[in-house]
Amino acid sequence: MKKALLPISCAALLASLACSGHPKPAKPGTGDIAFRLLWTGTSDLDLYVEDPAGSCIYFLGRRSESGGILDIDCNAGEENMCPQPIENVYWPTGTAPPGTYKFWVNTNSLLPSEVPIPFELQLLRGRKVVWRHTGVIQKYEEIFGPLLYDTTAGRNAVPIPGPPLEVHPLIRCRAKPPEQLPNKTIR
Repeated sequence: MKKALLPISCAALLASLACSGHPKPAKPGTGDIAFRLLWTGTSDLDLYVEDPAGSCIYFLGRRSESGGILDIDCNAGEENMCPQPIENVYWPTGTAPPGTYKFWVNTNSLLPSEVPIPFELQLLRGRKVVWRHTGVIQKYEEIFGPLLYDTTAGRNAVPIPGPPLEVHPLIRCRAKPPEQLPNKTIR
């Protein structure tokens, strides 16, 4: 009897793992300010946020000296696939520098069968979504933005379109490489 239960139990376990898909990403961080990107499908969209000092936070530079953190980066590879993709960049409470933030979306990988890809950009102050924009991505390497958000303009301020990026986001952000930051414990 035990021999029969073990294969059934293993089969049940394997079936539940196969059906459950990939683990859900951690809960996205919030704080003084957060920039969030949501979309559907398995294509990889990337969120870039440039802080007032000009440091970029994105998939190759997940932390900035000013305290910004990219804590969720979905669909960046087989191990990071998410059923409900999200990218989230935030500054924990008490760490966001005042000034103008620049943010944009870039299409890193695109499955033609998913085009057009609907997305939503959100801006949060604390846990409250204070601004949202919906759009669609139509082609590979398409860029939406940049948008500018000035934290000194008050809580009711909304992002405004910024001037076009003069170079590709990776070139722009690699020109200002992230500092080697010490590992920080985030609570």
